[in-house]
This record gives sequence, structure tokens and C-alpha cells, in this order.
Amino acid sequence: MKHKIHSQCVRPIRHLVRVCRLQSLVSATVLFAASMAVAAPPIQPTLPPFYTFDAESPSVSDGTVGSGDILVPGPNDAPIIVLRGTDLGLPEPGDEIDACSGPSRNIGSGDTFTILISVHRESVGSVPPDPNLVAQGVPYNVTDQAEKGQAAGDQCMSLDLFTRAGGPLPGSNGRAGDNNALIRNNYDEGGTDFGAKPETSAAETAAARVPQDNVNCMFGTGVPTDPRGPADLLPIYFSASTDSPSLQLLPAAIPSGANIFFHGVTQEGGPPQTRPYASFSDLGLVQDDDITGMIVFDAGGDEFFQGQDQIVFSLAPDSPSLITFGGPGKAASSADVFSVDASGNAVIFIAAAGLGLGAADVISAVDFLTCTDATACALRHAIRAEPLVPAVSTWGMIVMTVLMLVAGTLVRMRRRASAA
Repeated sequence: MKHKIHSQCVRPIRHLVRVCRLQSLVSATVLFAASMAVAAPPIQPTLPPFYTFDAESPSVSDGTVGSGDILVPGPNDAPIIVLRGTDLGLPEPGDEIDACSGPSRNIGSGDTFTILISVHRESVGSVPPDPNLVAQGVPYNVTDQAEKGQAAGDQCMSLDLFTRAGGPLPGSNGRAGDNNALIRNNYDEGGTDFGAKPETSAAETAAARVPQDNVNCMFGTGVPTDPRGPADLLPIYFSASTDSPSLQLLPAAIPSGANIFFHGVTQEGGPPQTRPYASFSDLGLVQDDDITGMIVFDAGGDEFFQGQDQIVFSLAPDSPSLITFGGPGKAASSADVFSVDASGNAVIFIAAAGLGLGAADVISAVDFLTCTDATACALRHAIRAEPLVPAVSTWGMIVMTVLMLVAGTLVRMRRRASAA
């Protein structure tokens, strides 16, 4: 069929040439309109969190930020440093904040929330986007974004509800199932993105093997006020990666990537300082474990891990405790999320499959968002797809262009007929 159309268009007949030119112009206009279909911002964007990039991120390697710096999204598609690693006791270029959290003091035992995750750049997800959400204009999740080469700079929310006791909650209103939805893109989606590389929309596919910024920790998505400066940031709880040169200098009896530190104004007053909050042994972990994401529920607000405090966390793939948590003959996964109370009793909080992840995936950051209906929250907060058809104004331009071209062609044909 293509050859037949081509032969007709190259015949030396003037009116057919004009028709072919008309067809080409109309086709180009339609293609241009179709190319305008991109991802769209959420109906209600969530508040921008505090976050970090890992040491392998291009924004770190080019010197824009450090892997120990706490960031917020900036107004010009670039992250802003609100607290430098030096202030936390991480002054060396290779120092890396591996997990971070706010105090989350106001979350009661009955409050429901969704789990927010960011995954490592090697993660691929395990399920396609939820078909019910796709039908309602929400077509993006970890699997989709990983296929497009840009998942490491994203934030996705679970489609299940949880309480501090765990979950998912059976029969919860609007439960969509074991999956996730993209609520914050790496770049260019509604002004609440991470300003991360590659500079792609959620609808675009990044060039093959293009370097990705990896969100390494995040918190503050669910706070009631917009977190923009140091006054809103503190106190902060954090852990450093096992590869951090300054790990040995942080205030802990035994250095470990599973120690958690508090940074802020202590109850004694004075300037903000960094001090221990919980050691790896307090968490039921071992020295060689490495926490990659966490939510600290500092219920007592006393800056020490005790009483009704709870920590929800994830671990790096080479953490020895993954074997312990998995039980006989089955290791737990770096895509599982765990929970520990002040007694040191650590358990699996939600398995990888419940988040739409595979056992080989790696969670690099964890946060939460208070919510009473997971599907409704996804529809409200998730990145959306623009309609695949041109807008009415675009159709108007197409129709006008066609009519003008047709009118011009007819006038020329009549003039030539009269001249003949």
C-alpha cells in the first residue's frame, strides 16, 4: 500500500502533486498534535520532601550537590541545599546519607497511611501499572519508569493502606492491590519533582544507559506545612552508608551503616548537634547491616529510641540480617520493608510483592503519606497522562489549516482551467 501511494504522489500531474502536498501538511500537523501528549501533574501534588542523592548520581559527580547534603526541590528545576553534610558530621566528598526521616510524632496507632518508596537504579519492579488506575489516567509505576530508564529519581506510593501495626489492611476502602503509582517524577512534572537527572517527563523514555540521579532518602511528604528551610527541617534522623569516610567519626560506640543518629536542638538546648538515636543492636541488627530507607516514629519526642517508638526501614542487599529475617531456607529481600519497636524485635512490615516490587529490587528511600483510601489518594496525588487526542484548540487549528489549503488548491485549479 505504501508503494502505491508513493507512485501516485510522484506522477507529473499538477493537481495530484498539490493533493500530495496537502496530505503531507495535514499529516505533519496531526503528528505534531499527537507529539504534544505528555505526562501531566497530579490533581493535587503532594508537598515537596527533603531528600538526598547517592554518591553515584550525576548531580553529585558534577559537583552540583553532595551526597551528604539535604535538598529540597528548587524553583528552577534544580535542587536547593538546605543542610550540608558538614553540619551533620559528614564533611568528606564520599560521605553519603543512606536514610533519613523526620520525627513523625503525631501518627497514632490507628492512623492509616500509604508507604512511599524510591528504588535503586537497577530495580525493575514486578507488575505493570494497575489497569483500573490506567483507565482513569494514572498509567505510571516503578515497572513502567524502570523500562523508560528513569525510576531511580522517582517517588511512588503503595496502593495498599497500613497502620503502624503493619498491613496491608484487608478490605480497606478503595484498595487497589499489591502495586504502586508514581506520585513524584525525577524531573519536569508540575513543579514538585526532584529536579533529578535525566531531564525527562514520566511519559518519555531516557536514552539507553543515561546516568540517573538516585534519590537516597526522603521525608516530609506528609507534613502539614511546606518544608522549605532549615527551620522546617529539624530535627532529622539519619544513617550514613557503610562506605562513608566519616562513618568512623560519627558519635557511636561501634561504627555501622545501621546506626541511626539524631540531629537537632536537644532538650538541653544550644545549637543543633548530632548524637546517637539508636544503635544497630537496639534495632535487632548487626554491625555489617546497612539501612537504606527509614521512617522514625519518635512517639515520645525525647530523641532516644525507647517507649512507644518504632522504626520502619529497608536494608541494603548485602546486609547479613536479611537471612535472619527471611526464616529457614528463605532470605528476606532488599525490597522488603521491616519494622522494629524499642524492644529490638524486628519483623517484616511489608514484603516486596506487596509494593509491586521483585525480590531482586532495592529500595533506596522510604516515606509515608497519611491516607484513608489508597485508590483515591493515587488518583489525587499521582502523575497523570495527558489525553492521547489533541485538545479542542489543536483540532481547531488542524481543521482551519485543512480548509485553507483546500480553498487555495481549488482557486489555483480554477485559474489554470480558465487560462487553458
